Amino acid sequence: MKKILTAFLLPLFSLGCASDWYMPEEHFTVRDSGLNRVQIVYQKTPDSPRMRCDMSDRGMVTLLVGHSVTVGDDFNIEYQDRHFSDVQKISTRMSPELFLISLQSLVDAGLLEREDPDDATAKVEKAEAENKPLPKVLVRANINGIKTERFTFNENLIFEIEMQLYRYRRAAVSR
Repeated sequence: MKKILTAFLLPLFSLGCASDWYMPEEHFTVRDSGLNRVQIVYQKTPDSPRMRCDMSDRGMVTLLVGHSVTVGDDFNIEYQDRHFSDVQKISTRMSPELFLISLQSLVDAGLLEREDPDDATAKVEKAEAENKPLPKVLVRANINGIKTERFTFNENLIFEIEMQLYRYRRAAVSR
């Protein structure tokens, strides 16, 4: 009886415990919600203008572009800074379907993934050694109730952010 129980329970137990390591990772799908929002603060080099992109309300995109400190921080009161009024505001709207596709692209590129701090440090040190500045990219997001707020060094995510920022600027200019 003991051998039969062992022969029956052992495979069930091993399958139950093993499910975490052999199951493929589930694909994260962005659901339509009025609470989904993303804010990106991007600066390619220390001398280039800052860009802030606020995506919310199922398709509203607001870009702030300029050298002003208020691009990254609305509450900054350094009004004596010579670049304080250097801000251009660009607003555009996209369909809710395109908004979901844009959010899904960011998520697929790694928006909600954790980044290894040691990997980020190594990337910064390598860029400094090669004298190539890395873009400064701060992301804040709430997607399907999952929140993140961090600086990112993920090349795939930065590339996707650059492409989307370019598209939004072009869409606003072509109007």
